[in-house]
Amino acid sequence: MLLLIAFALLIVGFAVKLTGRGGSPATGGPVLFTLAPGAKIVSSQLGDNRLVLHVRSAAGDEIDIIDTQNGRLVGQIKPQDAGKAK
Repeated sequence: MLLLIAFALLIVGFAVKLTGRGGSPATGGPVLFTLAPGAKIVSSQLGDNRLVLHVRSAAGDEIDIIDTQNGRLVGQIKPQDAGKAK
């Protein structure tokens, strides 16, 4: 009985993956990002399905890495708060 349930779940998972209803964001619409007040994009680079933005703000410089296929922020490098550093 457990084998039948596991097989059924496998088929359902495969069907969901094929139809694209697995909870991924809707495609086709624009993805909007906002910068902090006073922040500016210093430079940008595009490569390997990634957009790398160098952003300068009052808090310091940061690097934002965005997946160009789904618009998701995949990585961020930013300064550590001075109060938290030890």
